[in-house]
Amino acid sequence: MSWHIDTADALPALTGPELGGAALGLLEARLPVARPPPPEGPIRVLAWRADMAPGPDDAARLLRTSDAAMALLAMREIASAFGSIGAIAATASRLGAGHAVALLDAASLDRQRLAVGSVGLVSPHVLFKLGLERLPAVPGLAESPCAVLGQIEIDHVSVTFASVALPALEGPQQRAWQMEALLDRIDAYDRYLPVLIGGDMATVTLATDGDLRRPAIREPMFELLRKRGYDWRACNLPLMRSGRGQDRKRLWFFSRGLVCDEPAIVPALDGAGQPMGSHDAITLRIRPG
Repeated sequence: MSWHIDTADALPALTGPELGGAALGLLEARLPVARPPPPEGPIRVLAWRADMAPGPDDAARLLRTSDAAMALLAMREIASAFGSIGAIAATASRLGAGHAVALLDAASLDRQRLAVGSVGLVSPHVLFKLGLERLPAVPGLAESPCAVLGQIEIDHVSVTFASVALPALEGPQQRAWQMEALLDRIDAYDRYLPVLIGGDMATVTLATDGDLRRPAIREPMFELLRKRGYDWRACNLPLMRSGRGQDRKRLWFFSRGLVCDEPAIVPALDGAGQPMGSHDAITLRIRPG
């Protein structure tokens, strides 16, 4: 399923009664409070996955201190069945930024609460040509993988961003299948512009330093990306896991037509210095090539 729009205002909120099948086709978006001119490159981009949505002030602090001109986020939260999914939107609101967010899944915990996953983009700059791409899913699994697409101008060149969340319960071949579908849809969306894909790629098979140096052996999506003109070596620190403890590296950037440098890991800590979930954020700088 593909769905594209050109402006970010007057779109529906993803509210509780709509959660489920119908909401999977919706993209919620809001414009930033201020509308600064398009940035000059390079800009810093951040990707982060929060297992359980942090307080919006803490999440906003992470984006602000990282000086991110674009954030690619995936969050999980407990929502009221009669409320709305608000973690990414609330983070954007604290910054006065714009956002575009889509529902990954929603499972009922009881009559009043839902466990909700969402994925999206947050930026102080106006997002345009927004898109929601639903990716192929294995029947019977709860998660509905998707990517939220949007563009901003950098150095007078439109750059496409894709915020992605793939399910960990599926295997490497399924992830490659989903990535191939995403790359095809990005080409249909805007074939000739620079692209940055980022987010949770669920690469739980990459357990050792050797796996991370040669990820295509266990995760065929990497060979597919290489053949399609995407690079990951310049925009990631492959031997530095963003997951804490023994958690595997799941967060990645993939770029095409961009100059990337200064990849880094940013500790995702709340105001008390405590970890916000099991993953730190990853960042890098980009500019059109």
